[in-house]
Amino acid sequence: MIDFSSIENNDYNRNRGLNQSPISPETPISSDTYDVWYYDEQMLTNTGFDTEITPWTNDTSNAGNSLSPSYTANEADFEVLGDNGTFSIIDAPPSSSDWTPVTNPDFPLKPNGRYNLGTINSGYGIDSEGCWATHEYDEATNQTDNFPSIHFARNVNMPVNMTDYVITSASVSAWFNATVRTNLEANGDTLGGGGYHGVWDWVRFYVLISDLDKLNEFQIANYKTDTLGSGYCDRWSIGSAYYMGDTAMIPVDESTLIYYLTTVLSRDYRNFTITLGIHIYAEDNYPNYDWDTFRRLLINNFSLSIDYEKKIDPLTSVSWNQQGNQITNVDNPVIENATLQIDYKTNKPWTATTGSQNSEIRFYINDELHSET
Repeated sequence: MIDFSSIENNDYNRNRGLNQSPISPETPISSDTYDVWYYDEQMLTNTGFDTEITPWTNDTSNAGNSLSPSYTANEADFEVLGDNGTFSIIDAPPSSSDWTPVTNPDFPLKPNGRYNLGTINSGYGIDSEGCWATHEYDEATNQTDNFPSIHFARNVNMPVNMTDYVITSASVSAWFNATVRTNLEANGDTLGGGGYHGVWDWVRFYVLISDLDKLNEFQIANYKTDTLGSGYCDRWSIGSAYYMGDTAMIPVDESTLIYYLTTVLSRDYRNFTITLGIHIYAEDNYPNYDWDTFRRLLINNFSLSIDYEKKIDPLTSVSWNQQGNQITNVDNPVIENATLQIDYKTNKPWTATTGSQNSEIRFYINDELHSET
């Protein structure tokens, strides 16, 4: 904000004559052929912005939604209509009131909910601990169950229309844990007779963001297991329990996250979708029979924080204007001296904090730019 404040007006205490003492507003000097009059006048009214703003008027035709004139006692203000805020989601854990299980369109097969060769649940869901999945690959029963996936989606509404804002910082965090059996074949395991491996058994936990139509979709955090379920187990056995404690997914760097968020918000400007994903790969590691048990895969913590600030149009302007007094009843006036004095202040250092190094305070007289802008 820029303030134009009141100034002292010594209108009648300036010497306008050549080598003359201070003179009154009108002082004639006679000659044989003509009279020379020295006239000293304040050409503007209410220069101190005293109890009211009149006769000053403002022009907002080029102000857009970035600038606004305002008035307080003894000040005519130019306000930059900046704004900033923070939007945060903290789900520890995610709940069914905000998140909904949905099909992964790329891998529509869902977890089957089996454990120890029997069905124990629906295969996925949301409970008091978060978003979970249960799956068991039993080659003898069904050889198509080795690549299931499930998504949990949440639509998000930003508190402002992001058309007018830019994201300045952002962060994402997501945590999971896993309970499986050692009948998984994991990196480093020694396989029994006839066993083979390509990429081993694994689970990938991840977070996606997208526009509501999913025309732009980006992964912003993920973790792919490597040794989950490792340890010797006979190929015909369920093995022993293996627990992977709370582990953080690996987020993208901040600049990438800001780019992804900006992109998905460029379609709707307020709304976007967050998806938590669990993707299981149960590799077929033995001929004729393989048994892989994923007892409980759980995403138990998610948070996203977005800092934003309002965009300021660099080509906007606003002004306070006054029609000055006219010189009347004087033939062929000659202006010998003129003084323009303005006191101003800003509520922030001009270039250090505003980022507006090319902004200016300008003065126009009869639509002509004053040289001392």
